[in-house]
Amino acid sequence: MAATDQVSIDPGEFRMQVLAESIRLFADQGYEATTVDEVAAAAGVSRRTLFRQFRSKEDLIFADHEALLAQVADHLRTDDGDPWWSVCAAAELVFAHF
Repeated sequence: MAATDQVSIDPGEFRMQVLAESIRLFADQGYEATTVDEVAAAAGVSRRTLFRQFRSKEDLIFADHEALLAQVADHLRTDDGDPWWSVCAAAELVFAHF
């Protein structure tokens, strides 16, 4: 896909494509050495389109952090088991996510 401001794929698929490319670049080059322009080019979108979905470079790493925190909070709120195992299970949710 050429770098344009027109994204013709599903928004969720678009986000996953950008996230996959950013993680690949961060792993290859390091987070600090990778520019937003490089991520946009690798994902086949313009910098402007990338910033419509992600507010910052940091958001590429923690794109769904708020949803994950909500999932962990819900687990802790609804788990009636032993508090120790409840916290361990919540930690496993976070580790599995990343």
